[in-house]
Amino acid sequence: MNRVKLAVVGVGKLGSLHSRVISEISEAELVYVVDIIKERAEEVGSEYSAEPLLDYTRVKDVDGVVVATPTHSHYEIARHFLEKGINLLVEKPITSSSQEAEELLTLAEKKNVVLHVGHVERFNPAARRLFEIKEKPNFIRAQRLSPFTGRSLDINVVQDLMIHDLEIVLSLLREEPQLIHASGVRFATGKLDFATAILRFPSCVVEITASRIYDKKLRRLDAFFPSGLYVKLDFAQNTFARFRPTLYGIEEEWTRIVSKEPLRAQMERFIEAIKGRGERWDVTAVKALGWAEKISEIAERSS
Repeated sequence: MNRVKLAVVGVGKLGSLHSRVISEISEAELVYVVDIIKERAEEVGSEYSAEPLLDYTRVKDVDGVVVATPTHSHYEIARHFLEKGINLLVEKPITSSSQEAEELLTLAEKKNVVLHVGHVERFNPAARRLFEIKEKPNFIRAQRLSPFTGRSLDINVVQDLMIHDLEIVLSLLREEPQLIHASGVRFATGKLDFATAILRFPSCVVEITASRIYDKKLRRLDAFFPSGLYVKLDFAQNTFARFRPTLYGIEEEWTRIVSKEPLRAQMERFIEAIKGRGERWDVTAVKALGWAEKISEIAERSS
């Protein structure tokens, strides 16, 4: 296959980053950028030598599309391209509901096209180190806290932030939760802006907290293993630490990881899948949205 021809629909902050990454990959060609704001489409199109469009239905003759619009529009846009047999990378959460997500996954399988979801944190170098550990953890604590930004206000904090760690946990454990406890608070948006959940899996207990009304940015995951290993990840700082108890105290090993930009790694995975050399469907991302809905439902009862 020649260079993979791509379009980006929605070129706000994240969509413009996708556009930049595509323009830097030699195997890809950014053909179109689409946005309902004409000036924004023209600005990004000019910067990355792509044709600006206001209407995504005018996109044609491409191998794949990145959808980076607000969540409530994902289903309609994604369905349009899947029905035309076009490969898709849809930003997380894939849709507003798990029912819509399942419908898109079924359609992608029917059309035999790629459907990836933009859970970029799984490509974080610290997360990759976690997945290299062969042993399953028996306790995980994840914290994803941010100051209020005013973005992603069409979804709650579980779908906005917690879903990143939920997807990582589901991918790591390859199990389904058996019991969920959750609580949350509405504060600034009318939706859950703070939430915490405890999930009991067959082999592991997981505690996840997410906030978009915190005073600083924190992205941390701690995992404990039956062998005595304890690892601490900082997604923001790209650090990975190992701790083991010894006869003389606790042995520590700290690593700061420098590697490929996660967004680029994600895009390269999408391109490889389009070329038939990678996983075609993000089933775990669809499952993560379903469990995010359950957590939201339980947490909203306490808010």
